[in-house]
Amino acid sequence: MLSKTRNPILKGLLLMTVLLLSSVAFSQGSLSGRCTDKNGVPLKGVQVTAILFDERHTTETNGDGYYEDKQLAPGEWTVMYVYGNEKIVKKVPIKDAQTRAEMNVMFNANDKR
Repeated sequence: MLSKTRNPILKGLLLMTVLLLSSVAFSQGSLSGRCTDKNGVPLKGVQVTAILFDERHTTETNGDGYYEDKQLAPGEWTVMYVYGNEKIVKKVPIKDAQTRAEMNVMFNANDKR
């Protein structure tokens, strides 16, 4: 059995290990950008879906054409941008929690909604 003097040290080490492992397990990068038409006009309502294996994140662009997803695990994500009948697919690597990827997308047509 451990003496009382070593017990708090072991508890501290165990707590530090759990915190370190949980921070690694939940480390997530982000992807953001803008969607515009061919004239540079921001597009509101573009559906942006990021897919990695069975994980799927979907968001929409705001009135400024801006989107952001802050919860992407490390890996090479397939990102689909859909506006009206037009679909654009890109690959985006997220290396670690410090990855702040930016992907701006330009659609061919002016207004499809």
